[in-house]
This record gives sequence, structure tokens and C-alpha cells, in this order.
Amino acid sequence: MLQHVIVAIIVAGAASYALWYWMPAGWRRGLAARLAGGSRRLGLKEAQALRVAATLGATPGCGACDSCGSCATPGQPVSGGTGPRVQVVSPPAPRRPAA
Repeated sequence: MLQHVIVAIIVAGAASYALWYWMPAGWRRGLAARLAGGSRRLGLKEAQALRVAATLGATPGCGACDSCGSCATPGQPVSGGTGPRVQVVSPPAPRRPAA
């Protein structure tokens, strides 16, 4: 029984992390402000609550549902490069039937 409770807690934590990661940035910042307000009521100081809100509202990285412009688009050169690198792959030559 205890194992089921532990697994349920782990699954709920993983699901909430995935939901938070893929949440749009506006929603994430709004919820972070609400969570920071709740943490003030629980006894955190103002500076700590603001740090919690800033940390939770930050973009988790490239791939998150946010249009911050920090991710490079496929057609843009990588910093320091002269242009996009393209790898050309030729299809295999057709086989000739054995005579």
C-alpha cells in the first residue's frame, strides 16, 4: 500500500513538472506570482517570495512553449558561422539486373 502512495506521489510530481514546462509563458508567470503570494502567507520574506516568483516564472529553456526568441530557427546561421550548414545526401544508384 505504501508503495502505491509513493509511486502516485512520484507520478503526480512528474506530471506537474511536465505541465509546468510546456505551459505558455504568460500562464506560467501568472501562476508563479500566485504561488509567490501564497508563500508570503506561509512565512517567506518579501525578497524570498519575489525570488521564488522570478525563478518559477522564468523560461525553462529551449523547446518550452514560449516565443522568447532565444532558440535559433533552422534557417539562421549558428553564431560565428558563415551560413547554415546543409548536408546533401544522394540516393543510392539503381542496381542493374544480373545477366
